Amino acid sequence: MARRKTGNQETVRTRPVSCRLPEPDYLAYQARCADAGMTASEFFRSAILGNTTEIHAKPKHAKPSHASRIDTRRVLFVVNKASEGINQLALRAAADHAAGKLTPEAYEALLYQLELIALLLRATVDAK
Repeated sequence: MARRKTGNQETVRTRPVSCRLPEPDYLAYQARCADAGMTASEFFRSAILGNTTEIHAKPKHAKPSHASRIDTRRVLFVVNKASEGINQLALRAAADHAAGKLTPEAYEALLYQLELIALLLRATVDAK
């Protein structure tokens, strides 16, 4: 038969609190209880309610702001356009080279376009 709870509302313990632990943590918990000469419940109450522990709250993962999502979309758009431009330049250079049309002037123009793309990417990343 269950023991009858007596006393006033503030001292009668009616609300259970529990957690699951991996075996090594459970053994460490039991060892600390034994070292303190307390039951597991007494040790837990003492540690939590007596505030003898130091709790480190985990940071909450905040959702990105609307402005942040727009910035990210803009960066992705610019990087995508840059990669398209680089691909077009590479294809054109390969075709011109295969046809024997890649002159030093064309090569200089190709390098200039690649430098412009690099500047655009740097400006985009620096603005972020």
